[in-house]
Amino acid sequence: MSTMIRRVALVAAIVSGLTLAVATGAVPLGPGDQLFSDEQGGDNFVTAFPGEGEHGNYSYYDQNGEFVIDLSDGNPYVEGDGVNENGVTYLSEVFYLEYDGDDAAHVWIELAQETAAVSFMVDGESIMSEETNVTLTEGEVVPIDMRIDTREDTAAVGLLDLDSIIISATIPESPIETADDDAGGATGGPQASSDDDDEDADADEANETDSETETAYNVSVDTSENNTRTIAVRNATTGERVTVPLDSMELGNVTLDEIAFDSPVDSNETGYELILTGDENPIDDRELTVEETGATPVGYVGVEHPFETDEIPVEMNFSVAQTYLNDTNVTADQVTLYQFGSWTEVQTTATASDETRERFTANTSRFDIYAVATRVPVFDVAVDDVGTVTAGDDVTVNAEITNLGTAVGSGAFEVRTDGEPLATETVSVDANETVPASIELTAVESGIHVVYFDDVVVSVFTVDEPPAESDEEPAEPAEEAGGFGLFEGLGLVLLLSLIGTTIILGRKAYK
Repeated sequence: MSTMIRRVALVAAIVSGLTLAVATGAVPLGPGDQLFSDEQGGDNFVTAFPGEGEHGNYSYYDQNGEFVIDLSDGNPYVEGDGVNENGVTYLSEVFYLEYDGDDAAHVWIELAQETAAVSFMVDGESIMSEETNVTLTEGEVVPIDMRIDTREDTAAVGLLDLDSIIISATIPESPIETADDDAGGATGGPQASSDDDDEDADADEANETDSETETAYNVSVDTSENNTRTIAVRNATTGERVTVPLDSMELGNVTLDEIAFDSPVDSNETGYELILTGDENPIDDRELTVEETGATPVGYVGVEHPFETDEIPVEMNFSVAQTYLNDTNVTADQVTLYQFGSWTEVQTTATASDETRERFTANTSRFDIYAVATRVPVFDVAVDDVGTVTAGDDVTVNAEITNLGTAVGSGAFEVRTDGEPLATETVSVDANETVPASIELTAVESGIHVVYFDDVVVSVFTVDEPPAESDEEPAEPAEEAGGFGLFEGLGLVLLLSLIGTTIILGRKAYK
């Protein structure tokens, strides 16, 4: 394996900016394990030269012919006061690295003094170690982005006062398989001239032209709070696409990673400010509901801006934790973004995936309040009253199951007692559909019976004990006590009449 190390001296660093200088000329990369110096030469070279993108004016060749990266307020090609204090500034395509060699090589950039204040990146990924290198093939040019973090004011001054940076490269012992590229393998940047003098002259001319005709916008982001981003934009022209990395702004189980929008106005050195606020709960009481949208909210974000119109094309890049998706049984194609108003769903595309997060891009037409949501089945279950049930009875439990969500779903409809299922039926329901469900139970036992759907309690009924039964035989009916009926009464009257008549006649006879 061969290794090349090129030290890049730091010219100046202040709280609002820093300047990095690289000696001109190519840096050699040779075979074997030997460390090569400039004098040792070689057939493989890595060359740094100024960028031509919107932030390319931050790099140039100075009057001494040195290639410099100048983020200070002394940069002659950039208006403003350099990097903002207490914020994170992202600069794209600040400079390019070109590789000229027969075998593909790994290239990375390190700081001699370790610090988190300065980062070098390719396609949003750090290239600050051999493990996180960028692979270059013959003739390939790669743009280098930078991230400057000055949130820790006191520390940042010392951390940015660097002695050097180190550009390193290695040709691995095992060849790297690469695709053929008829255009010379350039990725994300222009092809540099093989003539160093022509390259220097062209770069100087390009920088002089850029300084007269256009000024790259500058963005700084205050990330001191996890769920808030204050964004300052300077030197953007009307209609210019402004891209703002957000360092994983938290919205509950969602992070907002980047937004891009068309600047609605020209911003001078003073610029304008946007404030993004995120939360897992509704913002300004504007809640996305299942009844209204058929989706479940995961996180919200609102945008405050100074513009006269909300109608601004916006691209939002966000990601959702894999653990959340797994726990809620949601797939990437069920994740979407809604825009407040009537909570309108906007075009959302899954763009990337790794072990920890699923990443998405959504395009909308205005600044507003947004909700990241998932299209999921959402069930509403209405169970009929089973009435009075006695142990030993047969029971039928009827229900109507409605899917209020925007995705097909299924669940287990079952009756349990003491936690044990007595009967189960699996029911599948399409989005915005209602289906009947029924469970029949035979000779139920007494006790409390709980009805579930998809492991959620939807009804409860009680089975009563039957009436108690006696083992004794019923007693014979008792005879009624004696008394006078009609005939007995008439007989008594006649008897008394006869007795009375006899007494009267006896008295008369006695006289």
